[in-house]
Amino acid sequence: MTIPYLEISPPEVIPEAELAAAQETLRTQGIEMTYETWQTAGGGGGGGATFTTLPEGMTWETAYQKYLEALGYVYKGPWETLIEVQP
Repeated sequence: MTIPYLEISPPEVIPEAELAAAQETLRTQGIEMTYETWQTAGGGGGGGATFTTLPEGMTWETAYQKYLEALGYVYKGPWETLIEVQP
């Protein structure tokens, strides 16, 4: 079995220093973004990245993957392991 990469789930709140470093890394790749958080009166809320500028032809999905990589939430492989199946 080959695992191409591992990805951790982002925390509910991304620390400002990590976010600023990721934004700088993305900026060098032609990606501009903002990070927004919100709360509702009932106690809920959330947050997320909004991409304001992407290189020509880049999809939101690709930009989001690069965002996770810039935050250090992706560990690239490949990792390979042998799985033996017993009859």
